[in-house]
Amino acid sequence: MLVIGGGLDSQVRSALASRFHSWQLFRMARTIILYALALAAAVAALQWLEYRYLSRLFSTEIYVALIAAAFAALGMWAGLRLTARLRSGDFKPNRPFGR
Repeated sequence: MLVIGGGLDSQVRSALASRFHSWQLFRMARTIILYALALAAAVAALQWLEYRYLSRLFSTEIYVALIAAAFAALGMWAGLRLTARLRSGDFKPNRPFGR
């Protein structure tokens, strides 16, 4: 028979306390995970909106930069292909002065 206010021995109390404590930890972890997921979704949405805003705001500059990079790469490629390369001939070591 259970007597209120002192009928439980210490083992039963500790078992109930640990079960209650683990339940509290589970609820706390669930709340933290839900908040973290909500914050991650909000950050992703804000980053997406910022990307769309910046791509519309600087669209001309972005296209100009892409075209400039393409022409710079084309110029480097053409320069490497069209310029003469030094051919290595027979190696002649330097002679010391006076010999």
